[in-house]
Amino acid sequence: MKTIIVHMSDEAWTLEAMHLASALARNINGKIVLLRLVLANNPGLLGWGVAPPTTVEQRQIKDYAAVAEDYGVEFWVQPMQFITLEGALVQAAAALDATFLFAHIAHRQVSWWRRFRVWNLKRQLHNCCLYTLYEDQPLSVNVPMSPAEWEQQHDHAEVASTMSYKS
Repeated sequence: MKTIIVHMSDEAWTLEAMHLASALARNINGKIVLLRLVLANNPGLLGWGVAPPTTVEQRQIKDYAAVAEDYGVEFWVQPMQFITLEGALVQAAAALDATFLFAHIAHRQVSWWRRFRVWNLKRQLHNCCLYTLYEDQPLSVNVPMSPAEWEQQHDHAEVASTMSYKS
């Protein structure tokens, strides 16, 4: 079963990513892992427990779980402490053997810095396809089963949020 990671970020972005990831998971018989990242206050204490979700996060997680349930796909939440966003996403993708990663790389005033961050993340992900929902190439849910085939066909491009999903 293919694993699709959705990075839990701001609510609107994550909800849209959940719909896209759920449609993809349904078509490839995959499962969705919602990656809840918690910033580590002290790098020396990494791994010493992750703070439980706030009341707002609990409500959001229930909403995301309902989306996955509507599409009929397996869903679970994976909390993880982190120091750098890109490092955490790469480690999570490797640890969960993810095929696809939906990650929110925020836009900044310096656009070339975001492009560098996305390029660097793609470079480190190896066999995991990255989607940010902001780029030019739409996501097709009729993807080949191999990430290598997908990369050849779509130049490992990120996706725009143009795919229609279940109403």
